[in-house]
Amino acid sequence: MSNGSRILMPGIVAIMVALVVGCGSRWLAGGKLHFDQERFDKALENFQKAVAEQPKNAEAHMWVGSTLAKLDRDEEAVAAIEKAEELASPELIESIANVRISSWSNRYNGGLADAKGAAEARLKGNEEEAIKKLKLAVDRFERAILFCPDSVKNYSNLGKVLFQLGDRQAGMENFERARQMAGERPELLDFFFRVFSSLGIQALERRTKEGYMEAVDMFERAASFSRPQEDMAAIYFNLGVANGKLAELLDGDEVNRALRKAIEAYDRVLEIDSDDTGALENVAYALMEVGEADKALEQGHRLLDVEPWNPAFHLFMGRLYNAAGDKRNGAWHIVLHSCLESKRPVPTTDIRKKVTGRGPGSDILKTLRTRGEPQQAYEYAGSRSTYDIWFYWTEGRVFVFNGPDEVFRDSFRRVSEERYEEIISEP
Repeated sequence: MSNGSRILMPGIVAIMVALVVGCGSRWLAGGKLHFDQERFDKALENFQKAVAEQPKNAEAHMWVGSTLAKLDRDEEAVAAIEKAEELASPELIESIANVRISSWSNRYNGGLADAKGAAEARLKGNEEEAIKKLKLAVDRFERAILFCPDSVKNYSNLGKVLFQLGDRQAGMENFERARQMAGERPELLDFFFRVFSSLGIQALERRTKEGYMEAVDMFERAASFSRPQEDMAAIYFNLGVANGKLAELLDGDEVNRALRKAIEAYDRVLEIDSDDTGALENVAYALMEVGEADKALEQGHRLLDVEPWNPAFHLFMGRLYNAAGDKRNGAWHIVLHSCLESKRPVPTTDIRKKVTGRGPGSDILKTLRTRGEPQQAYEYAGSRSTYDIWFYWTEGRVFVFNGPDEVFRDSFRRVSEERYEEIISEP
C-alpha cells in the first residue's frame, strides 16, 4: 500500500484472534470448571498447560498458586503466587492478593481451631488428643507464615502453641519476632499483652514449680507493656500470686527472694487501688512470712479499714496478731468476728439503763457519756464472763467491756452514714 501500512483481511484477523484467545481461555476455562467442582488435580493440569502456553499470563500463574494451595503444596503455591504478582497488571493485583490472603486465612484459622481443640481436650483430661491438636496447630501456623510472612499474629500464636507443647525456647523466639514486628501499633501490643497474660494463667494452673516459674516470667513480660490501670493491677496481682506460690516450693534464701517479689507486685497493685482487698490480704501474709510483723499488721489494718463490718477481715486480723505473738489482740478480733458473723446484735434502747448500774466511775459509763449510745451492740458469752461490744461505725471505733471495765478497743476508717444505714438494716 502507498502509506506503507499492512492491512489484513477481516477473515484472517478473526482466525488469529480465535487462535490466541481460544487457546488461553480453553485451559483457563477448563481449569476453573474443575476447580469449582473441587477436582483440584485436573484443575492444576489445565492451569499448568495455560502457563506453558502463556508463561507471562499472570492470571494463569495465580490459578496455579490457588490450586496448589488447595492441594496443600504450599511452597509451590507461594512461588506461583509470587510469579503472578511479578507479572500482574494493575487490575489483577487485588485478585492475586485475595488468593494469598485466602490461603493464609485457611491455615491460620485452622491453627486457631486446632489450638482451641487442644484446650478443650486438656480440660477433659485427654492429654494425648491435646498434644495431637497442638502439633497440627504448629503445622498450620508455620504454613500460614509461608503465605503472609508479615502477619504478626502468625508468630505470636505459633509461639503460644509451642509453649503449650513445652518448647519454651522456640516459643519465645516467635514471641520476640512478633513483638519486634508489632512496633507501636496499639491493637497488636494489646494482643501480645493478652497472650502473655493468658500463658501466665495457664502456667499457674499447672501448680508445679516449673509452672510457677513460667508464670512469673510471663506476667513479668506482660507487665512490660503500658496498659490501662485495671489491666496492670490484674497482672501485678497474678505476679504476686505466682511468686507466693513459688516460694512455697523453694528452699533457703530463694524463699525470701520469691516472697519479696510477691510483696513488690502486691505493692504495685495497691499503688493503683489502695483498697484492693486481695492484695492487702496477700501482702500481709507475705510480710509475716519474711518476718516483718509490724508491716503485716499495718496492711491488715488497711484491709480492715476497707470493710470493718466484714467478719472475715476480723478473723484475718486475729490470725495475723496470733502469728505475730500478740495473742490478746488476736483473741479479741476473733471475738469480733464471731459477733459480726452471728448477725444478732442486741437492742441499744435499754443500754443506758443497763450501764447506769455499773457505777459512776466505770469505763463503760464514761464511754456512754462521752460518745452516746453505740450504733450497734453485741453481747459475747465467753468461757468465764459475758462481754459488751459497742460499735460506733461512723466514728470508726469499737469498744469491748467486761462488766464496768474496758478490756479492748480498736479503730478503723469511719463508715459513711449511707453505709452505716445499710449495716444496721442487714438481716
